[in-house]
Amino acid sequence: MIIEQLIAITGGMLLGLSLAAPPGPINAVIAEESVFNGWRSGFKSGLGALSADILFFILALFGATTIIYNSNTLQAIIMAIGGIIMVYISYGAYKGAKNLIKTYKTSGKGFYKTFTLSLTNPYQIIWWLTVGVTILQTGNINVVGLNIQTGSILLIVGFFLGILLWITTFPAIMQIGAEKSETFQKTIGYLSAIILLVFGIIFLYSSINLII
Repeated sequence: MIIEQLIAITGGMLLGLSLAAPPGPINAVIAEESVFNGWRSGFKSGLGALSADILFFILALFGATTIIYNSNTLQAIIMAIGGIIMVYISYGAYKGAKNLIKTYKTSGKGFYKTFTLSLTNPYQIIWWLTVGVTILQTGNINVVGLNIQTGSILLIVGFFLGILLWITTFPAIMQIGAEKSETFQKTIGYLSAIILLVFGIIFLYSSINLII
């Protein structure tokens, strides 16, 4: 029984990391906040993304996420909003990297940035429409060789623990790197700006294709 419970929690954590860890606009914001304002600011940014996932979780429980999936117009609007926000935030990341000012005023806004970006991020929406819906239903799923029963509370707990683990450790790594090297800080700032700009353009382009 204990082994099954540990497997469920471990599998849930791996699923959480599969959503939180891949490179993208959310982690670009977390990295930016961490190198310019420290771990606390980066962690708060991560909490914004976590809050959005909790909202998606609630919506998935009631089947509301399928509304987005079935409407090209709604998907296009969401992508367009996300794209515009990403382009705007990318400029702030570029300005911070260019000036290399430690007191660059992004602190306190990271939560709202990642929360908004998460709600307009197609990757997260698709994840919740596929994997997210699957883990809520009773059945079985294979995660890195682990046969896990879905629909269990322990799996859900492990899932959110996985996200919490990422938003705790990732900002810490970014802060340590920034403290040791200004080059690292500058590189992360520019890289975050590029990632956000690229994803912003992709989202805007995709939104236009959905309407045409």
